[in-house]
Amino acid sequence: MISKSFLYLCNIDIEVTDPGKVKAYLLNTIKMQILWSTSLTNRQERVTATDSTMPIVMDDDTDLWDKIREDMQYQDNMAVIETYRGRITDRIKLIVFQTYFDKGYSTARAMAEYFKIPVTSAHYWIQEIKNDLKNLRDEN
Repeated sequence: MISKSFLYLCNIDIEVTDPGKVKAYLLNTIKMQILWSTSLTNRQERVTATDSTMPIVMDDDTDLWDKIREDMQYQDNMAVIETYRGRITDRIKLIVFQTYFDKGYSTARAMAEYFKIPVTSAHYWIQEIKNDLKNLRDEN
């Protein structure tokens, strides 16, 4: 880049004898080569940067199997949640469950503000739902 700046400075038609001005021209030319996307250096860099890049192709399908495994786990979790929803007989527990899963109040603080109850009570309700879901999942 410095040599390109020097060559550029040699090709301009201005006679400069002051060392400060020569330094200023060189620094401004280097700055231009770095900052401007249309400069010769940046254009050459884009060309050489794309010459050696080859797309990486994976021959194995582990990524596909990981995605399938994640999807199956998600479907199993959703099945447990829907089974639990169908088994709830307590009206209050059903309302808390719907608030947690359907309305998205998933923190004790958010649920406490929604129901206007203490945060610890909301925390215990959420813990009870989570424990029931874990027990139901372990049964299956």
